[in-house]
Amino acid sequence: MTDLYPRILCPVDFSDVSRAALEWSIDFSKKTKRPLSVMHAVDTRLLHVGNLVAVPGGEEELRLEATRQLDDWNDELDFSRAELEVADGSPADAIVKAAHAGDGALVVMGTHGLSGLSKLLLGSVMEKVLHRLRVPLVSVPPGAGGRAQGEPKTILVAIDFGPETASVVEHAVFFANLYGARLVAAHVVPVPYVVLNDKTLERLSENQMSELMEALTVDKSEALSGLISGAGSLDVDIVTKVGPIYSTLHQLIGDREVDLVVTGAGGHGASGLGWVGSTCHKLVRSAPCPVLVVR
Repeated sequence: MTDLYPRILCPVDFSDVSRAALEWSIDFSKKTKRPLSVMHAVDTRLLHVGNLVAVPGGEEELRLEATRQLDDWNDELDFSRAELEVADGSPADAIVKAAHAGDGALVVMGTHGLSGLSKLLLGSVMEKVLHRLRVPLVSVPPGAGGRAQGEPKTILVAIDFGPETASVVEHAVFFANLYGARLVAAHVVPVPYVVLNDKTLERLSENQMSELMEALTVDKSEALSGLISGAGSLDVDIVTKVGPIYSTLHQLIGDREVDLVVTGAGGHGASGLGWVGSTCHKLVRSAPCPVLVVR
């Protein structure tokens, strides 16, 4: 199962939140015995105006500064066994290229981190990366505190029964087995604005809507149980709710004190890239704990 993650890639911009992502990566690397790569991308676009070098010697200075900061962090966090890399160019391009190299990688990034070197918002870089990745990504939010440190005790797997469902379940079960965590398998049935009777085309009554929603939740609960049936001895809760998808999941994260969310990316752009769906995007942006986005 560890082959799900041949290696771990943690891009850093030397902000506090990227440090939290690196700490998460170090712990996960030790737990799974997977190799860790730590990289910083020097955005050389900021040093050029057209074909002219606006800051002579600036690129080398940024690379030296990045190397110094990596060394300082290494002294404090001890990731001496990790591969360290300072890449040039667009941060998003460099990260995606590194993530897709070889057999792929689990990418771990902090959200909303303000870069000390390139003055870029890592949140915007992460969004560009997330839309283009073909490999899993863990987002570590600012202020996650204990939820980003140590071993997760409760893992929420959000299931929409889309094409990524089998992969989402596989990753969630892996993490739950790895940490001995409780697995909360959840599906939210969205409330339709209007439902018509398929024979009379009249709007369903309140009682009819209630019966329909109850039937849907029972059906989805059975489907969830079937998906998780291979989880073995794991402690699993099956949760099916009716309501707005994102807000219902967000409340469930708080109510169950979830330490890690596993979800599919959802949605696909016209270019064929795995465009991130709205629910996934909102969870990455606002969940109080790390979120694993699976393709």
